[in-house]
Amino acid sequence: MLTSERFDDLVATGAALDLAGAADYAREQIQLARGQLAARGTRPSAAGGLSRRQIEVLRLVAEGCTTREIGERLYLSAKTADHHIQHIYTKIGVSTRPTAALWASEHGILD
Repeated sequence: MLTSERFDDLVATGAALDLAGAADYAREQIQLARGQLAARGTRPSAAGGLSRRQIEVLRLVAEGCTTREIGERLYLSAKTADHHIQHIYTKIGVSTRPTAALWASEHGILD
């Protein structure tokens, strides 16, 4: 439980950080959280709640593949690939391939 005193201390510390310091702090906290999850034997959920297959499709969308090419690469019909793309759009809140590619880049899907 976070007390109001501790909260005030954290706000004051954060207010004193410049952008680079805040980014460094955020990276440290992410690494700590990943370490704690690894120690417990759990994995963080995929960004946007995407399944592994949806992540595969999103990576191909970001590469510029057509729906037909995605289907061929993943051994799916073009219609099934299109269904995956539409579900991805819904989950991540976008409506076009360029914005889906940008979202994937921003969320580390392309790493």
